[in-house]
Amino acid sequence: MKINTLSPHKGLNLLASCITVAIVCFQGALAADGSGAINISSMNPCKSLPGSIRVLSSSKQCGNMPTVILRGSWKRSFSAAFRWDDGSADGQDRHPSKLGDASAGSSPYKTQRRIRRSREDILCYGNFLKLKIPVPEQLTVKRSVAPRLDRFCVDFDG
Repeated sequence: MKINTLSPHKGLNLLASCITVAIVCFQGALAADGSGAINISSMNPCKSLPGSIRVLSSSKQCGNMPTVILRGSWKRSFSAAFRWDDGSADGQDRHPSKLGDASAGSSPYKTQRRIRRSREDILCYGNFLKLKIPVPEQLTVKRSVAPRLDRFCVDFDG
């Protein structure tokens, strides 16, 4: 059996073309979701949730609404918001019909209530899972008022 190989020059051109396609055409990250399929998202890449952050589709403390529990160094984070893929690199944390309104009350993706406990903070969200609006793909957490966001992948479908 003969295996055809590319010359080093052609191989580099092919690699450059693949990188260009991924950046220019998709303008986003390709990520495997464990099922063998490749998801194409225009949002900035995200990382796995650390053990000190839990995301729940519902909890009793939050009236059976989506919940985030922050512990350890994440406990006193400045903010946490879910984001859905609107075609931009940052994603969107606002209700699709209220994109111009930045207030937390206008968006089920933003924290609606915070319950402070000695070992954890419990963040309650609006019912975005039962509304006919996009399901978020990421949770962004700010540890302070600084603009840097930590991006974590979330999966409410699995």
